[in-house]
Amino acid sequence: TLDRAVGDHYVLHSHGGETTMDNLVVTSKQINGKRLNMRADHFAEYIQENYDLDYDHETYFKELIGA
Repeated sequence: TLDRAVGDHYVLHSHGGETTMDNLVVTSKQINGKRLNMRADHFAEYIQENYDLDYDHETYFKELIGA
């Protein structure tokens, strides 16, 4: 539900990302906590390997920027 939603940076602060609308996505606290300091492509691999989910960081980024 939306009351459990949090913002996440596509490019993390620690990787030079800024807090701008084109670098933010809505996610859950649980997923955000699992990402930690991983780049989006590494996080995609982590999700696929550990949760058997299809997570494509390129599609994620395109959805993020509205392309």
